[in-house]
Amino acid sequence: RPESSTMYLLRAVLLLMILASPGASTPCPRACSCPQPTEVHCTFRSLAVIPPAVPKYVKRMNLGFNRIHRISEKSLADLRKLELLLIHGNDIHTLPDGVFRDLQSLQLLKMSYNKLTEVSRHTLQGLWSLGRLHLDHNQLEFLHPDAFQGLTSLRLLQLEGNRLQQLHPATFATFTLMGHFQVSTLRHLYLSDNELRLLPSELVASMPQLENLYLHGNPWTCDCHMKWLHNWNKNFPDIQCCGVEYIWETCSSCKVFHDLFNKTFSSSGSAQVYSLRIVKSLSSQTFGWILNISLHFHQSKLTVEVTSFVFLFLGVLKLGLSDEHANEVDLECSLGYNGESTKISWEQVNSLQLASNITLSVDIECPVDRGKYERVWRLIAYYSNVPAHLQRGIMLSKEPYPTYVYRQDSERDALYYTGIKVNIMAQPAWL
Repeated sequence: RPESSTMYLLRAVLLLMILASPGASTPCPRACSCPQPTEVHCTFRSLAVIPPAVPKYVKRMNLGFNRIHRISEKSLADLRKLELLLIHGNDIHTLPDGVFRDLQSLQLLKMSYNKLTEVSRHTLQGLWSLGRLHLDHNQLEFLHPDAFQGLTSLRLLQLEGNRLQQLHPATFATFTLMGHFQVSTLRHLYLSDNELRLLPSELVASMPQLENLYLHGNPWTCDCHMKWLHNWNKNFPDIQCCGVEYIWETCSSCKVFHDLFNKTFSSSGSAQVYSLRIVKSLSSQTFGWILNISLHFHQSKLTVEVTSFVFLFLGVLKLGLSDEHANEVDLECSLGYNGESTKISWEQVNSLQLASNITLSVDIECPVDRGKYERVWRLIAYYSNVPAHLQRGIMLSKEPYPTYVYRQDSERDALYYTGIKVNIMAQPAWL
């Protein structure tokens, strides 16, 4: 009968649903407990490896306080729904590259109290949703500068109690804009109880959302390389920085450090001051830096002060200037970037996509020889006290780099209008 057929069909569908449910399809891993189908608890079970055949639908897994000594490339394969993974208190020495590649939903990873010695470039690959990472109390000596690239959801990083001696300025960058600007999404960073002696200022400058920074318990070196930290802590009082006052008290007895902080350089008697300029160009048209140092000699004592540190060679700007009076001049300028006025904001669209905005100031240096000086002056003489406003027009050419024409705004510059036109080619193209 139709009714009997309908009931039979409903029973068959119900049976299939029961067979397909998580609890019925895959049992809880041996030696573990599963209080819920999506949870696996295996603490204090003397496990040597991660249990095989962990259900793919599991969201939380606790493997803490076992004897796990290695994780293979397949140990965590296909666990795409896993959100929390605790492997603390084990005996893990190394992690193969890409071991977490399938954990695209993981939000918290705790590997505290293991014996890890390094985090390579690809160790954390695939953890695009990770918000909290606990690597404290291992034996970490090396973090690859690109170790956290792509982890744009990362907000908390715990590295306390390791053996870190130095950090690259870009170590904690989670994404890079236009190949130049390293940015970190971290808000909480724990670096206490390591073997750090110096901390690059660029490392903290790349963290615009930083809220907490923990530095105590490191053997800091008292010299001019740490001068920036005290000033930075004053300029950002809203950031909780534990350890800065300790560093200051510890280093206040060091003469070089003390002199730098309190500006007590002697300028009388037999004091001599020398300036030293170190230029490092990584490429004539890409990136480099200039370091200005002052050497103070007084009563057989030497004091070194870094007076400025300026990044240069961000790019090249070629300008073809002309006006309605037939004045013309071509200039080739270098663009310098010192990082002081940069503002970077972003919005997390999803775990794989960011929408970002960057505002920066650059210094434009245009060498003008004697032959060009008069022609330049004829073009800009009217604008000694008022600016000339230019509007971008059409693209003149696309190769080898985009070239645009900029024309003077006749309405805004009605009182001082000379029909200035500038053909501008920037290298790299984003400039």
